[in-house]
Amino acid sequence: MQDTPLHSAAAHHVVDPLEGAPIRREEESKLMEDLDTASEYHWFKQLLASPVTSPVTDHYGCLSFEQLVTVPDYKRFRFRAEVDFLVVRVFLNQTSNGPHIKQWLGISHAYPRDRGDGGAASVFDLRIDNVQRWDDVERLLEQTRCAYGFTADPVIHEIEVAVDAYSLEQDEAQLRLLTERWFRFSKFLCSDNLRLARYKGEGCSTANPTILHGRLKQGFTIVVGNRDDTMRQRFYTKRTDRNEPLPVDQHRSRMEVTLRGEALPFTSMEEARGYRFEQLSHRFGQRKLKASGASQTALWQLVVARNVHLGAEGRYSMRRKFNPATAADSALNGRIRDALRSLTERLRVGSERILRVGSFGNQAHPTGAHVQ
Repeated sequence: MQDTPLHSAAAHHVVDPLEGAPIRREEESKLMEDLDTASEYHWFKQLLASPVTSPVTDHYGCLSFEQLVTVPDYKRFRFRAEVDFLVVRVFLNQTSNGPHIKQWLGISHAYPRDRGDGGAASVFDLRIDNVQRWDDVERLLEQTRCAYGFTADPVIHEIEVAVDAYSLEQDEAQLRLLTERWFRFSKFLCSDNLRLARYKGEGCSTANPTILHGRLKQGFTIVVGNRDDTMRQRFYTKRTDRNEPLPVDQHRSRMEVTLRGEALPFTSMEEARGYRFEQLSHRFGQRKLKASGASQTALWQLVVARNVHLGAEGRYSMRRKFNPATAADSALNGRIRDALRSLTERLRVGSERILRVGSFGNQAHPTGAHVQ
């Protein structure tokens, strides 16, 4: 059954019960013209009936509603995707300890998985940060194999992929605004567990929009999902790296997706080399409001007051997967896809096949030997 246009006069008599304040008449009228199908109007009525979680004000923190709902000029940003980190599980033929392997390989972490007396282990999760090429990962694994031997092939255990937007004008407010939009209009949220976090034990809800904007300005991160979930997301403005300040031209708005377990698109280096990261585009996809001008402001006031995430996939009708008041943000989605496609090509630079899969066994050097 197709949506049918609404032309009844009743469509123009909507009063929003936000502390007794109706939407301004001209905004209400324009909004009803834009939401001109049965499914859109039904959704809008449900929105009006839902509970208010935060009072509506003329300004959203220090940003106006108009600033927040207006689609940015994406030509003012440079987009780039990264593998923020990769965790590879290795099965050694000899025992060792995490600090030694970490220092020897020059990686950020080596987590022992079967630690015994004295802290020695033979199974480790190696975390490799800022992966630039698959060849670099395989060199590290081959170096480990030559020193310790493998009793089984390495297995990719976790990966974090990020999409960054750099402001060409080095505008911090622009970056925070984009971060907030990315969260609000993300077509995919992996969990209902949404929170703001900065330091361990320091966090709060994302429900209050003014607090959300202020916390992003203070360096908080929007976190979606739990630590042990197979998929997690984070949205934040990146200004530091390993607790060290970044140059202003390296500040960026970032979306991260962390995949582990059954959510992983690959588990071996062979599969990783063949994977195209643009296949993850749907995890970073964005929506935008269909409405424009005054009707955007009116609709967004309602959305913010009820802490609605406009972009996220849901069940709106038999025919609709996404909010009927939104449309795909094709301009932004195209740039995200291009960034992920570029990541695929960068990782593949160099075609040498280094890791000899299946050649584990009695080729171990004495524990601690440094193999160049």
